[in-house]
Amino acid sequence: MMKKVMTVCLLTVGAITAFSAAPDLKNPALTPVKFGKPANHKPIKLVEKGKLNFAIVYNRKNRADSASAGRAAVILQDAIEKCTGQKVAIYDVKEMDKAIKHPYRIVLGYNDITKKLGADPFKGPKQGYEIFTTGDTIAIVGYDSNLLTKAEKAKVDLTDVGVLRGTLWGACDFVERMFGCRWYFPGEYGSLYPKITDLTIPALRYSDAPHFFNRDGCWIGWSLRGNAKWEKLLGKNHPSTGTPDKNIRIQERWRLENFMGPYPFHPGHDPEPKFLTQWYPDRDKDIYFTNESGHMYRNKKAHIGNSFDLTNLKFADLIIDAMHKFYASKGKTHKIWSYAPNTRFVNFGQCDGEVKDYDMMRNPTVKKLNLITEANIKRGCIQSDVYGRFLQYYATRVKKEFPGLKVAFMPYQGGTRAPLDPRWKLPDNIVLRVCTHALPRVPLNKKKIAGTLQTLKEWYEATNNRPIDSLYIYNIPAEKNGGSELIRAICSQFVGDSIKVCGKYLGNMNIFYDQYGGLNWSHYYSEYCAARAFWNPDFNVDAAIDEHWEPFYGKEAGKELRKFHKTLKDAYIKHYMMDDNVPVTGSGINPLFPPKVVDILEKHLLNAKKYIKPGSIEEKRYLVLSEPYARAFQAQRSRQSYVKPVYNVYQILKTEAVTVDGVGNEPFWKKVKPAILQDATGSGTKTQFPVSIKLAWKADGIYGLLEAKHKPEANPKKDIWHNDSCEIFFSPKKHRRDFYHFVFDTMNNTKTGYRNIFPIITPYNGTWKGVGFTSKAIVKDNGWTAEFFIPFKCMQEKTPAPYTLWNANIVSNKLNRPQESRSTSMTLNDNHNLGMYGSIKFLGKGDL
Repeated sequence: MMKKVMTVCLLTVGAITAFSAAPDLKNPALTPVKFGKPANHKPIKLVEKGKLNFAIVYNRKNRADSASAGRAAVILQDAIEKCTGQKVAIYDVKEMDKAIKHPYRIVLGYNDITKKLGADPFKGPKQGYEIFTTGDTIAIVGYDSNLLTKAEKAKVDLTDVGVLRGTLWGACDFVERMFGCRWYFPGEYGSLYPKITDLTIPALRYSDAPHFFNRDGCWIGWSLRGNAKWEKLLGKNHPSTGTPDKNIRIQERWRLENFMGPYPFHPGHDPEPKFLTQWYPDRDKDIYFTNESGHMYRNKKAHIGNSFDLTNLKFADLIIDAMHKFYASKGKTHKIWSYAPNTRFVNFGQCDGEVKDYDMMRNPTVKKLNLITEANIKRGCIQSDVYGRFLQYYATRVKKEFPGLKVAFMPYQGGTRAPLDPRWKLPDNIVLRVCTHALPRVPLNKKKIAGTLQTLKEWYEATNNRPIDSLYIYNIPAEKNGGSELIRAICSQFVGDSIKVCGKYLGNMNIFYDQYGGLNWSHYYSEYCAARAFWNPDFNVDAAIDEHWEPFYGKEAGKELRKFHKTLKDAYIKHYMMDDNVPVTGSGINPLFPPKVVDILEKHLLNAKKYIKPGSIEEKRYLVLSEPYARAFQAQRSRQSYVKPVYNVYQILKTEAVTVDGVGNEPFWKKVKPAILQDATGSGTKTQFPVSIKLAWKADGIYGLLEAKHKPEANPKKDIWHNDSCEIFFSPKKHRRDFYHFVFDTMNNTKTGYRNIFPIITPYNGTWKGVGFTSKAIVKDNGWTAEFFIPFKCMQEKTPAPYTLWNANIVSNKLNRPQESRSTSMTLNDNHNLGMYGSIKFLGKGDL
């Protein structure tokens, strides 16, 4: 057994609790490692009576060692100083005359010293490491690719691969396993550093390596960049790291890599429309899909709103042309991709949108080649053979003209499933990143993941029984995107289960984890476990979370928070994951918990707060953890008591004139009451930027006036979804069968759409034209006004009788920072949630 005597500071101001512990090398809260037979020697007394008995040694003067062994030294020195109060000395391998004055040495990386001790990391897994002891040395030696020559890299397929840093990952494990350190979230308060006065380590040997080659940590950096909330709760970002930590980013401590990881692999929505326009300005007809009525799926102001024409092989030829010119110019011209091709991969994927099935079915090429059959329709992925034909043609040309290059393809939307028709057999130079919303959300529910596993199986078989290279998975959306923080708090804990349930269908390139609205650090304990699952899917989530409550928050508060977490996780499993009546997406991302569960959660959270001293470090941590829950609890209770609002629409008299000019100076508007706008999640959060929206009607249609007194986003270069805007949803039919959608923005852009909900939910039809819909906006420095008109006839409706009720929802979108959206209905941030719409009532003459 390892003897480790430590005094642990619980980091509570004015109260230090000390205890002795002998931690287990096989602590279930840590990543499982493989143990080997250690050398026979006496235990190593690293720290004795508060004194450090060791130094750190690595090839300090060799720049090639800096990326891994150098970073390992930084991690070790930082943690040891915080645990012991002393800065450990660091020497170069050629300074052993100084280092041997210390009884023991921790030697990092593959160098002359560790080589003589028998280390040979390059025989092990890439990015792996081994830690072993001799009588006076602890060696931490990893597979560090920067120590290999070009010839050596070529032999093991590492040419042009980013740096592999096995030694760094070994140092991270050593600090956790031996010193008891834990890193839960960025900043001064997010870590645990036990105060150590004595530390004795036995003879040992163990090794480990990651499950996934690429462990992309971009989602962490993105969550912290320019986020005022997290800077307030976690600390100001340092320019050198872009995080609240000055020298060491949490990504390194969690064993994550930089964007994409060592392999330059990131299939997504490529090529990028704005770059296609730059290099092929006259080729839109070959690039973007046009339906039979002449509507082109093209949005020149943003990425969303474009859809490539995958029935047109000229588009594939265009991409091949760009590739030749790009490679010939060494990347200086014809870069049409967001993530440029390299020596290994060229990315391809549909834009972040999709051609409607009914438009695709009417396409002449589709009909001529019978690309959509009854089998496609029955399977529910109608366009899979459209994608298959295009992909086969394109990848075959790539294979012939760019030998060795792989097409990194992301199946998406209509092309999510593998081709059905044997005509479209895929060549062997295609690698895949498959998207699924079912993971990591519901991996334990066999019924809910059946479709995902079937999709993986189909792609596995379509690529000659090769595992897919990458899985693109989605967290529960953030509350601003319609999700519930009550289930978002738990979802990431199931990343490991999600990886394992894929079995042979999933390879070990990587998982790309879409945080869907940005990582929420209030759920740090779950995100910590997700990152560990990238390294090892067998990571014991429950043990890791369970061990941290008391050390992190204090004994009594920790007990309450453990109960809080258990209640929350049990509710997630029961009311979301395992309830077959709750869908994975749509309304399912914000399930309604029983009131009793909400009360229990609130009780434990408030009880924990009672035990936490104001101003303490524990309180700062508690503020991070508890940040979303007051809103989440209120949202649950608001839904329980929700009464759908009714807004009275004033009837314009024959003596009252109205002009849609944006001024809104008609006298009758002063008599009209504005609609009451609320946070659509039901959180009850008060608006910071009030907007007045009024409706009135007469025989030809509905008129409206918007008045906002905040500076709006009004950029002519942006599309309607990126300026301040107003959305109006009307559902005139009884039984909430369908809705009409009208949008206008500050730049007088308009958009209309339609969607049928009952008896069959159909895709949103963004090509529907609301003929006669007009708006006029006037933008000022301190606000904006707008008037609009929606004719009844564009909705195929006659003039309604007074006191008729329509289902309706009105939404105001403020898009400059800080952003804010408000609506008349509690739609849970899903504007298509027709079942939650309130109503408008057409008043009679003289009514107010």
